[in-house]
Amino acid sequence: MPVAAQNPEERPPFPWRWFAATLGIVFLRALPNLRFPIGRDQATCCVIAQRMLEGLHLYRDLLDNRPPGIFFLYAPFVKLLGPVMWVAGMADILVVLVVSGLLLRFAHRHLGTPVTVIGTVAAASFHCSAGYINAAQPDGLLLVFIFAACALLALDRPAIGLHTFAAGAMLAAAFWVKYNAVAFFPWVAIVAYLDWSALDGARPRLAFRVAARDLWVRVFMLAAGFAALSALVLASFALSGSWAAFRESQLDVLLRYGATSFGQHAHGTWAVSELYLYVGPWNYAAVALALFVAWRERELGRVLPVVLAFLSGMAAILLPGKLHSYYVEMLFPFYGLCWGYIAVKGFRVFQFAQAYLARRSFHLARALSWVVLVNLAFGLVFSEGLRVVADFQYFSAWARNPRASYPDYFPQHSLDKFADQLKVIDFLRTHSAAGDQAFVWGTAPLINFLSERHSPVRFVSNLGLVSPWGPEHWRTDLVRDLDARAPLFIVVARRDAIPSVSQSYLDSEQMLAGYPALAGLISSRYAPAARLRNFDIYRRK
Repeated sequence: MPVAAQNPEERPPFPWRWFAATLGIVFLRALPNLRFPIGRDQATCCVIAQRMLEGLHLYRDLLDNRPPGIFFLYAPFVKLLGPVMWVAGMADILVVLVVSGLLLRFAHRHLGTPVTVIGTVAAASFHCSAGYINAAQPDGLLLVFIFAACALLALDRPAIGLHTFAAGAMLAAAFWVKYNAVAFFPWVAIVAYLDWSALDGARPRLAFRVAARDLWVRVFMLAAGFAALSALVLASFALSGSWAAFRESQLDVLLRYGATSFGQHAHGTWAVSELYLYVGPWNYAAVALALFVAWRERELGRVLPVVLAFLSGMAAILLPGKLHSYYVEMLFPFYGLCWGYIAVKGFRVFQFAQAYLARRSFHLARALSWVVLVNLAFGLVFSEGLRVVADFQYFSAWARNPRASYPDYFPQHSLDKFADQLKVIDFLRTHSAAGDQAFVWGTAPLINFLSERHSPVRFVSNLGLVSPWGPEHWRTDLVRDLDARAPLFIVVARRDAIPSVSQSYLDSEQMLAGYPALAGLISSRYAPAARLRNFDIYRRK
């Protein structure tokens, strides 16, 4: 039987018991994330946040191509927890809880309690199953501000006031965490101002719930909030003397970096195919099936906002032209809700079938239908249940001896090499004092972060120095600063090539052959101190 679509404006508040219970389940699912090691991306954010807290300026003194917002979000965690391996895991747990709470607030208005609870738990499970590479990435963090903007706009009725302005500021925050968040902006306004109940009437139609004049005023207030926060961000770089470095990194270099992907993969076909694999055919099928069922049940106004959000996330992922697996963090909440909708609808079909079979006295068929349902549910949750059990077993081992869990962490990205990174960190701590400096020629910022041996240069990794999109003067600047400041140690990495970024299969050690100024400085002023499988350590003569 079709269920009449309910106007989101008329839906009762989310029961606080269900809200608390759902967040409790999400917290338990995310708790093992505390044992996550710090991946290469997160370590970069930690190093920059750490040095910013010491008074250095982003881009001028600390160079990275990421937008500035992510580093400011990491700063409180680095400040409170210090240089510990589990700082990213702690940040990730908090992000999962905040996103889940805001998702509950958003989804309940459209989909009701059962779908919202199932979808939120599913989204958290998708995230936690992805591992430490996805932990506290900007792709998940920007959802905090997107959903916060939706919540603020839902409060702003009927008056047009500070809620709309604050929602615009939240959109700006999402933008400064990751620029492709702009793909969500039209969706936020559509969700807030479209009359979704009109889609499920006798004559489906698109209609706004506010007058045209009020709509334009609200859009103006949104834009004003966005502009105000963005102006503050830009002013901070101008006043700190970092404007030139900001402009070079975020405009010139970042645009060149993005252009390399379009030159390599014509028409974005590579990115589209990779995205299909990362999301998976079953999740695409869930979105399509949810939309089809909603159309048949005359509940399009309930499901379409979620599907449009999914499409906005797809657009955001494809905008840069480059694709990494953790980009799909932007999609987890939305296809999680689609799975929740299908589950609830499927159970209602089962209940209808049970009632029909009872009326016809088909007792064997009723029993067999329960067998089918139990097996289906078991099949869907079995793999996730095994994963949860394994995660808590690993978490228990980590709690007993955190340090011992990281060298052989499984599964581990080939670039991270935690065993050797920790050996380098121990070596630097043992053979140097707190004020000594160490420069890492490679993509291993975790060494600087955990050893507390700061780099004397602004380059957190060498990707911009070995890639064709990096300015030539960066290479000159590096050698000049190393020559002037002479860190006690230089660490050279091996087996750390990232062809998708540097457009080369050469690792950092091999890259020295094409960088004679740096190679000459190391050979003339430094002597070998230790050799590991993935790193060479040189000490100043």
